[in-house]
Amino acid sequence: MGHLLTKLNNEDDQTKDKNSNRSHHSKSINSGSQVSFTPGFQASTENSSSRTQREFHKEEQSTYWLPKDEDEQLRLTGQHFALKELFGGNILSKAKEVLDFKNGVSVLDIGCGSGVWTMDMASIYPNCAYECCDIVDVINKKMMPQKCKFSYGNLVKGLPYADNTFDFVQIRFFVYALTEKEWPIAIKEALRVTKVGGLLQIIEHDIKDHGDLNATYRFTDAVHSVSRARGQDTRIGKELQRLVDETEMANVIQMERKQCNLCANNATARKFAWNWREVASSMMPAVAPYLGLQDSDDEKRFLRELEHSLKTNDYFYTVYAVIGQKI
Repeated sequence: MGHLLTKLNNEDDQTKDKNSNRSHHSKSINSGSQVSFTPGFQASTENSSSRTQREFHKEEQSTYWLPKDEDEQLRLTGQHFALKELFGGNILSKAKEVLDFKNGVSVLDIGCGSGVWTMDMASIYPNCAYECCDIVDVINKKMMPQKCKFSYGNLVKGLPYADNTFDFVQIRFFVYALTEKEWPIAIKEALRVTKVGGLLQIIEHDIKDHGDLNATYRFTDAVHSVSRARGQDTRIGKELQRLVDETEMANVIQMERKQCNLCANNATARKFAWNWREVASSMMPAVAPYLGLQDSDDEKRFLRELEHSLKTNDYFYTVYAVIGQKI
């Protein structure tokens, strides 16, 4: 994890020094190896499309529609560090006031994906006890801290933990995994395993539909269409405080809204723009019909157009975060 953080910082510095050449190469996450991530664009434009083999989960009772393969785990790793920069850390300030992370608390990351958030947290707060759960296991066990355990779990079907188990619980980016009707169920289940007085942190984005003709907005329009067809709400971020309040199981003690203009010339924007392009590649099997893309050549051309749009057109990416304290 230390190597990963160093690599990220070094590459950001190099990017700042080479504004005339902002494309870099991404490296895959290989089993048993350290991870490297580059917040650039060039990496996979020519090689990735919906016509290549992508691996998806087989959980029947989940509406999650992104892949689970190594390319997706790399994207999630990059997304993590972009989000960390946007909010200035992995946890909101009120959480550090309420809980003593330095001396150690019990932490659960629901929908852990690659496990990057837990690995990063463990490097900062090594005295905490960590649990991860997800519907698939794609964590590189050689990189996970010994104090971290993984369990299979579905937030809607029920988590494999007793009531009041954890001091701190996180749900992050379930927007493409939960339907609108499932959100209240999911939040109540997360609060069930949170200790009384403990905290639930939820982070979700709010993707607005602008109706513009540039590639960025055409892509977001397609994402809206796919999500609506699945009963999902791409603007769920702005509803988080209301959803927590309606459980009557917790009080919201902090809410933050952050924005990032993806075409801004700074490290955070470059990371999010890289992530946006990579998520477009991951979503191609679903969004291509809505974009009128007929084959892999069409998809590659659109991804190049999207890269250009992300560099040249304003797009304000919005993320909400809330902390609820269980009562």
